[in-house]
Amino acid sequence: MAGLRTGFGAAPPTRSGIVRGALGAVLVASALSVCLFGECEALSATRGLKDILGEAAATLRDAGTQWMIFVCAGIYFLTLVILRRRLAGAGTGTRWNASLPGELWLVGLLAVVALVYAFDYTQAVKSTQALTLLGGAVLGQGAAFWESRK
Repeated sequence: MAGLRTGFGAAPPTRSGIVRGALGAVLVASALSVCLFGECEALSATRGLKDILGEAAATLRDAGTQWMIFVCAGIYFLTLVILRRRLAGAGTGTRWNASLPGELWLVGLLAVVALVYAFDYTQAVKSTQALTLLGGAVLGQGAAFWESRK
């Protein structure tokens, strides 16, 4: 019964919990800043990040690997949407909640993007805009899934 909480409020966070939370926040902020400002001159001139960002950019722009990244991100997106819906409907009698129309619009938009990407691949591979859109949707669904776990 050591994990049993009593009283009206939650137990105060422990020191290791605070450090773990702060470390997670720093990691997420670092990853987000690299994603947002990866092509910034000041960031790409940094000694440690120059090689990493250069390799990541080359991988994302390579015609042989870009489609694989796109398909994997699409699978991640669909998996996160399904997991979120099942988690949201676990306590109720229904599997879908009120945010279904918003997610349908998002899935529809990404389906159109995937079709345009597939039918005009020779032109689409020259840019990373489709990957950026899909990657942002995956990060958003991942954050929403993480929050809905609580």
